Amino acid sequence: MGLSALLGLTDRVMRRPSKRGPGTELAPRFLYVCSYLKTINICYGGLEAELKTNCMTLNGKQLAALVKMGVAMAMADGKVEEVEKVAIAFELVKFGVTSNDAAIIINNSQQMDASDAIATLSCMTTEQKKYATGYLAAIMASDHDIDPSEVKLWQVICTLSSFPTMNIRDALSFWNEH
Repeated sequence: MGLSALLGLTDRVMRRPSKRGPGTELAPRFLYVCSYLKTINICYGGLEAELKTNCMTLNGKQLAALVKMGVAMAMADGKVEEVEKVAIAFELVKFGVTSNDAAIIINNSQQMDASDAIATLSCMTTEQKKYATGYLAAIMASDHDIDPSEVKLWQVICTLSSFPTMNIRDALSFWNEH
């Protein structure tokens, strides 16, 4: 399956038709992010502010691009495990994203084309790119089964986004340290 087809499938899984018109709303299986975040009382500010974790800073658009690619990584092996969903949600929690902001980020990631997400990721700093490489590797490894299709998609995303060349172990190590 090509990247465009996979991301199109990702969009269909994350959205469902709205009952009130031609729009879409979050599918129930992705609403876990918002409900999970409601239980955590961490907030560094809205999307207009930079959202921060230990040493890394990303803006809302960069987080939306990471979520877009993170969901694609989770779907690369043909199934989305609960632990992969938690890995995506936990990253938002680490950046202090509130449940309201999570809904905005997820909506923005759904509206974002794959090319927009790749373009956003490719404009990040080298340190941010290393972090993103590790984050995507963490999603890939979160179910303790690294499928060859996940590795191929990870390589494609990393290549198209001009990420630094890293192996999975180094990427995970950098991500864990930051």
